[in-house]
Amino acid sequence: MLLILLTIVLPGCWSKRELNTFAIVSGVAVDKVTDSKEVQVTAQVIKVGNMAGGGKESGGASSKEPAYWVVHRKGRTIFDAVQKFSQISNRRLYWSHNEIIIIGQELVKSDGLNKYIDFFVRNPENRPTTWIIISRGKASKILNVPTELEQVTAHELAEVLNRQHSRITAVRMNIHQYLEKLPSKTTAQVIPLVSIETQNNEKLLVVKELAVVKKDKYVGELNSKESRGFQWILGREMRKAIVTVTCPHGGGNVSMEIINSQSKTIPTMARKQLKVAIQISAEADITEQTCSEPFFNPKGWDSLQKALVNVVRSDVLAAVKKGKELNADVFAFGDSFHAKYGRKWGLYERKWDQLYPKLDITVTTETKLRFHGLNVRPLRSD
Repeated sequence: MLLILLTIVLPGCWSKRELNTFAIVSGVAVDKVTDSKEVQVTAQVIKVGNMAGGGKESGGASSKEPAYWVVHRKGRTIFDAVQKFSQISNRRLYWSHNEIIIIGQELVKSDGLNKYIDFFVRNPENRPTTWIIISRGKASKILNVPTELEQVTAHELAEVLNRQHSRITAVRMNIHQYLEKLPSKTTAQVIPLVSIETQNNEKLLVVKELAVVKKDKYVGELNSKESRGFQWILGREMRKAIVTVTCPHGGGNVSMEIINSQSKTIPTMARKQLKVAIQISAEADITEQTCSEPFFNPKGWDSLQKALVNVVRSDVLAAVKKGKELNADVFAFGDSFHAKYGRKWGLYERKWDQLYPKLDITVTTETKLRFHGLNVRPLRSD
């Protein structure tokens, strides 16, 4: 009797779903519909048969058919638009393999970002590690740009973000990270900004700037220099990042690879005056030199370290200045005060928008060069 009863609970195929009943989403874009309260949802669906190994023509040549299908629908909400995909496809959208969410710049400016992230947070199929990115212009256009190295545009963008540790101007933001920062009442979010550039009549996707989102709305952006300063202040992972400085006596440049970096933010509250001291330290190796100046001696070594200090300091000051101009605390200074002073911080939190642009900020920087490579002397000689 026990064996007979077990046969009731042992079968495991009662909820099976076949792969050929799904449309696998690799990326999604959300845009504002002009003169309407609707939003447009664009999905990039993988064509499994056209992926590597499945989309070959006779003779072994690659099929010219794209490995994806870009399709869009409009609705009052994202879910409303998603449901309308059934009007044009017999397959249900499947979100477990979605790698990236692209939100149009105009949509974030006018309506905010939170309401359009809600669907992806609630949907149990969507992963919390899905990247969030903001597009300059229409988000749907991003998914229509063909890429050279990857068959699917969304996968290419996701891989760019995955490897951002090697770029000093880059920041990554996924759903989990975005939700972690939401409770803060003073910190503004920074999200990668993707744009389309044309080179030799070909369209390229470029991620080199950061969009600033304050209280759910797009308020501005950080350029490459300001993005570098933002990275230095927050002490993000800088290993493998490259910094290029002008040779102290001119005539060329020196590129250095950051091996290690640390930052410390020290808030102080004295006599009702708020101050922040930023301390940054970095270690680097010389990777290339195009000037004839020798750096293997103590004087040359010291001059190169000072040049690196100047670049780091310049980047940091540019980021601080932009943050104050936008009145957006992207550096989480407010949270630092809250952590240190607790209840006392509540008196200042309500007035943070007035206090932050006037905040007294000092920057100290220390750098150390460790290795000059296999070449001790420059190859050039004037």
